[in-house]
Amino acid sequence: MKETGWDLAPQFVTVIDGEDNYPGSYWEDNLLELKGYDKVPHNTDFNTTSWVTKAAVWKVEDNEEVTYALKYISPRDQTIYLKVQQ
Repeated sequence: MKETGWDLAPQFVTVIDGEDNYPGSYWEDNLLELKGYDKVPHNTDFNTTSWVTKAAVWKVEDNEEVTYALKYISPRDQTIYLKVQQ
């Protein structure tokens, strides 16, 4: 999920203190298991015909104010953030 450079595909990020942060897969398995989902293999087969549940997880401190956003790089090389309402 850490695309870099000129890429029209949006990336789901958090913005904390003006810095964007990509989700980490480190906590993903634990969250999915806590929510009752089966553990998802990290080498997901993109040819599967069944649904695959994934999670975007960030470590956020209690005192941090977080903004969720979709980030993408425009064809003019501008970084654009679209705020996601919670």
